[in-house]
Formats: sequence, C-alpha cells, structure tokens
Amino acid sequence: MTPASTSQTARPTPRPHAKPVRSRGGTRRSQPPEQAPRPCVICPDLDPALACDTCIANACERRERGYDVAEIARVMQIDTDRVWLLLAAPEAIAELEGLKVDTVPTEGLRALIRAACYPANATFGARDDVERIEHGRMSDENLHSLAALLRASTPRTLSAIAAELGYSQVGWLSRKVGAVPKPGPPGREKQYHETISVEEASKIVRVLGLAPAQVDWL
Repeated sequence: MTPASTSQTARPTPRPHAKPVRSRGGTRRSQPPEQAPRPCVICPDLDPALACDTCIANACERRERGYDVAEIARVMQIDTDRVWLLLAAPEAIAELEGLKVDTVPTEGLRALIRAACYPANATFGARDDVERIEHGRMSDENLHSLAALLRASTPRTLSAIAAELGYSQVGWLSRKVGAVPKPGPPGREKQYHETISVEEASKIVRVLGLAPAQVDWL
C-alpha cells in the first residue's frame, strides 16, 4: 500500500509556464504569458512609418509593465522593428507638436516687403533693437532666394500692397509686420509686433506674388 503523501513529500502543483522579463528596476521577474489579441485592422492601411494611437499606447503600456521587445512583438503579432517604432512614437509626436506654430516672426515679412517695394539699400523694417526670434522663422537661404526673386520682378508700392490687403492706411500694415511701433502713451518704451498669425502672413505673401509653399515657415 502506498503511503499517503504528506505536506513534506507532496509535489507542488506545476505553475503555468511564464517567460522571465526584465522590469524597469533591473530585476528579473516572471509573468503569465499574455493572450495575443486580434491584429490591429487600422495600422496595416497606414504609411509604414505611422501607427494608430491604440497600438502606440498598448506597446508603451506593456513596456512599462516590463515586457521586452520580443515579447511585445509576440503579443501584438508584429515584428520587433514595428515595436521599436511604436515605442519611439510618443517622443516623435511630442517633437512634431513642438514644431507646429500658429504664429511666425514678422522679421521675414519685413524683409520680403522691403525687397518687393524698396531699393536694395532701403532700411524699411530693418531693426536691431530686439533679439532675433528663432522658433518658426524663415531660413536665411530661403529668405535670400525669395528676396532676390522679388527684386527682379516689377517693383510694388507699400500703399498698393496695403490696399490689396484691405488696409485703408499704410501705417496699419507697417505696424502689423513690426516695421513701426504699436501706438502707445508718450514715454512708454516702444513695442512692436514681433509675430503674426500664419493666416495673415500667408495673405501678405500672396499679395507679394509668392505662394505660401515657397516660404519655408508657411
């Protein structure tokens, strides 16, 4: 007769197979294998460099839980290159959002108007009293090429440009692009419009005879 098993001799019930993964703290732990979900139906129709928000969130959440790249690929039924793209997406999206602007510096517009309406040695809107705004500004190469194009075309007048834009006074356009200071009480330090909305800048560029697509900040 086989003796009854005791707590000392009984074999423990085998645990489900689990793949050890490295947690963020650097230690190794085991977790039950996750049931693979159905493949995403959105991502295959996108550009290979793009991904849907759900897949990005799922990959990053699993990474936070300690899954390695190979395990994420297995669960999501994608290759490891795709996993790396999903994990890098949040940082890339944040960087792109930071590049989007609703306004652009007026500096470039003043230079384009100067090139279209004045001789080469004119100083309309040329100012050195403020620090140059870098974010969203035109590149020097783009600005110089467009200024040369405008100088080679038929000269315009500032009053004609202002009228075409709907300004009844030239001064309104000059203030809009930061060529002259904003109105204010006597004795107050001069203040200028250093930025302008992308929509308004696009209108001015069109009146100058350029397409917004030619200007690298529009």
